[in-house]
Amino acid sequence: KARQTGVYRHARGDVDLNGRLSDYSSASYDLTVCCGVLTLGHVRPDGLRELARVTRPNGFIVASTRKSYAETISFADQVRRLQDEGVLIPAQCLRNGR
Repeated sequence: KARQTGVYRHARGDVDLNGRLSDYSSASYDLTVCCGVLTLGHVRPDGLRELARVTRPNGFIVASTRKSYAETISFADQVRRLQDEGVLIPAQCLRNGR
């Protein structure tokens, strides 16, 4: 659907966001999106490191996951670790968002 609208330059499917994104160069995208609703399984928090690599400086990564998954793996703690390492800067976190 996204590809049909022409809104996105590059709409990709079947991308494993939990591994190295070797087909994507660093700082290539203004926005990357990973959403548990649109993916098969969940993106692990360390997958955010790779998404940060392919996102341009001052770009955005939008991540969405189920509350139960986030709590089980301490997602917030792992995001905080990535922040402490300077990998990303969280702009907003919605808990129990709709």
